[in-house]
Amino acid sequence: MDNVYLVHPPAELAWIRVVTPAVAAAENGGDAEIQLERRGNVDLSVDVRFATQDSGAVGGVDYEPRRGTLTFAPGETQKSLRVPVLDNSIPDPLRSFGVWLLDAGANGVFIGTPFAGVSIRDDESEVALEPLVSTLPPGTNAVVAQVQRRGDLTLPRVVGVELVPQTAALNIAFTMTGLSTNQGWVFFDVGASVGAPRLNQGPGFSRREDPLAVSTDSSAAAEGPETFLVRLTPSADLRVAGQNELPIRIARAPAPPRLEVLPPAPGGALRLSLTLETGSIGRLEVSEDLSQWQLVRVVESSGVVTLTQPVKPAEFFRVVIP
Repeated sequence: MDNVYLVHPPAELAWIRVVTPAVAAAENGGDAEIQLERRGNVDLSVDVRFATQDSGAVGGVDYEPRRGTLTFAPGETQKSLRVPVLDNSIPDPLRSFGVWLLDAGANGVFIGTPFAGVSIRDDESEVALEPLVSTLPPGTNAVVAQVQRRGDLTLPRVVGVELVPQTAALNIAFTMTGLSTNQGWVFFDVGASVGAPRLNQGPGFSRREDPLAVSTDSSAAAEGPETFLVRLTPSADLRVAGQNELPIRIARAPAPPRLEVLPPAPGGALRLSLTLETGSIGRLEVSEDLSQWQLVRVVESSGVVTLTQPVKPAEFFRVVIP
C-alpha cells in the first residue's frame, strides 16, 4: 500500500487519547463526562490543557464553558473531564458543543483526534395543536388541524386525539373519517416534528385513519351552526403548549329554494313565488323536457317574480343556488 505511514509516539512520553469522542448528555443530567486515557510513560506528571467550543449549544446558556488544565499525576492512567450542562424549562432541539485538548505539555503527546463532541438531549418535549380550518360545511371531509412537536425529537412519541361532541352529535353530524370512533392517535417518529396518523390496533380497527380528518354529514347543522372539539390527550412525557382543544364549527346547511306557482296576474302573466336562503342568489331556469334548462333571470331575494314573456303549457321551472 502506498502513502500509508505509521507513526509510533515516543516511548519516553505519556500518550494521551480521548476514550469517548462522542458523548450524549441529558439536559437535566448534570455534567457531561469525557473520558481520557494515558498510555506510554505513566511515571510522569502530565498537564493537559483543554477548552470548550460552541456548536449549536451556546456556552453560558446550554452548558458552562470551560477552559483549564487537567493533570495526570504519576501513575494515573484514567481521568474524567466534566462540563456542567445547564437545564431550563424551554423545549429545545438537539444541541452540541465540543471539547478540545489543546496540548499535553512537554511530557505528553496526543494519539488520535484530541476532540470530543457532546450532544445535549432536551428533557422537555411539547406538542401544539395548530388549526387548519375553523368551519366545515355539511357533507365534506377535511383535515382540521395538525399536531407539531418541539424540543426533544430523539425518541418516538404518541399523543392521543379525541373528537368531543358539543352541540354537534357524534356519528350523526360528524365523525372521524372512515371510522365511527371518536378517539385516535398521532405518532411522532424519531426526528419528526409533525405528527402522522397511527394505525389503530384491536377489534374493529383495520384501517389507517387520520384522527384529525373529519367528515360532516350532508344534513348536518340543518337548523343552525353546530360545534365539536378536537382535543389532545398527551402522555406524561409530552406536555401541551397553548390550547389543548380546538372548537370546530359546522356551518348551517342552506335551506333549499322553494318555488310555487301563484294565480296569474291581471292580464295573464305568470307569477312565481320564490323562497331563498337569506343572502342567497339563485338562478331561475326554464325547460320544456327537464333536460335542457335555460336561464330566465337571476334572483337576488325572495319574493314574487312576474314573468311577462309568454309561457308555454309544457314548461317547467326551477331555482338553482350556485
